[in-house]
Amino acid sequence: MKLITTLLALCLPVSAWADSAQVCLEYGKQQMAENAEMLNLLSAMHIEPDSVVENRYEANVGSQPVATELSAGLRSRQGDAVTMLCLLNDDRPLYVYFNTRK
Repeated sequence: MKLITTLLALCLPVSAWADSAQVCLEYGKQQMAENAEMLNLLSAMHIEPDSVVENRYEANVGSQPVATELSAGLRSRQGDAVTMLCLLNDDRPLYVYFNTRK
């Protein structure tokens, strides 16, 4: 029973990170609505769960409070790869940046 509890404790944060990554990806798609090429690329992507890194802290970027920095790898079935960087506050995306990878 102790092993199951430990495994569940390890899985829960990953799930939360994956949820935050999905929120950031959807926000990014909204931001790219007028860039059809990038929107099509992002729509074909899935989040690589093992690549999600979430850093929590309390800081300001200028006067804007930021509580979380999230990065994740995205990949399509065709092999296209993108790195996503997202800044969040109160679990809401403030900024997202996509960088294509080779």
